[in-house]
Amino acid sequence: MKRTFYSKFFVITTLIITVFAVLLRSPINSTAYASSLPKATYTCDYYTGSVISANNENQRFQIASMVKIMTALLVFEEIDKGNVSIDDKVVISDTAGGMGGSQMFLSAGSEYTISDLLKGLIVVSGNDCSVQLAEVVSGSESAFVSKMNQRADQLGMSNTLFSNCTGLPSVDDQYSSAKDVSIMFRELLKHPLYFDYSKVWIEDYVHPDGHVTQLVNTNKLIRFYNGCDGGKTGYTSQARYCLASTAKRGDTRIVNVIIGAEDSKSRFAEASNTYNYAFANYESVSVLKVDVPLDVKLAVRGANIDNVSLMPISNLTLFGKKGEVHKDIDIDYQLPSFVKAPVKTGEQIGVARVVFNGEEYVVGLGVSQEILPISYPDSLTKIIKNW
Repeated sequence: MKRTFYSKFFVITTLIITVFAVLLRSPINSTAYASSLPKATYTCDYYTGSVISANNENQRFQIASMVKIMTALLVFEEIDKGNVSIDDKVVISDTAGGMGGSQMFLSAGSEYTISDLLKGLIVVSGNDCSVQLAEVVSGSESAFVSKMNQRADQLGMSNTLFSNCTGLPSVDDQYSSAKDVSIMFRELLKHPLYFDYSKVWIEDYVHPDGHVTQLVNTNKLIRFYNGCDGGKTGYTSQARYCLASTAKRGDTRIVNVIIGAEDSKSRFAEASNTYNYAFANYESVSVLKVDVPLDVKLAVRGANIDNVSLMPISNLTLFGKKGEVHKDIDIDYQLPSFVKAPVKTGEQIGVARVVFNGEEYVVGLGVSQEILPISYPDSLTKIIKNW
């Protein structure tokens, strides 16, 4: 009986040791883990661009539909210039109406507003919407692509080349990098109108001819991650699964870019984990805010008032480890001894020099209210009062 027990024990022990030995010697685990990682990632603070984490951020890859970030940016910039209005109506061209891949299912010859096309571009990554908007802005997709590359150069996107406005596979070379994607995405986020579309989760869109297309946001984080309010997905067999997204909690807004994830779920999981880490460990602090008067006053001459409060003429937000930002800030106000009327509200009369982490930031300072020259009767009254 004893012998049988020891025999079984020996067999089981030998089997366990053999299995562990095989697992430890096998390269499958490490290889599988490595292959599941994205090709490139880049995570930064939206306001300052401070890097939180990065991997292969300057390496060139295909980015699929994340190309449409630049498409959307150029359209919003044309809107800001007054060259295009979201209420403008556009007749859909045969080229746009015939686009394949992801689409809003625009009907050639039908009339849509720019606002509708932006919704289709941002929510469902419509190739048809992208091409139609390119034609509206530049007359043709090829002319628009030239504009895309010019804007990329202006933004310092040195590892980017566009050959179309959709991100579809092209015979011409087309690529970008995780860092470059973050640059153009941060520029897009400067346009508040973008969020009117990016936060749409699901909508039954009624086309001009009455048929209905259900628009479901390709960025699942909009629905499932607290604070996510914008993003752009992408997929082709060459680019694999891509995602540029942003999430905001309190004053802190983070931007995350993922290129070449193995599947759709893993890109969203990767982004969620990155955001969890960023929000747990870092924060943005608004040091100076436009239209918020400072606790600093300046003497006034030649007016009804004796002194005036000052306020920043631009915002300054600093980013760093939680609890450390306030401790490391040093502000020096450089101002004249007095200001003489007349002075317009916001007119720069001095600067605030802010030093943080060895870097200096200069913000202009202006008066918090318009200062008008004192009238003769008021001047006389003031003299008598002082006397």
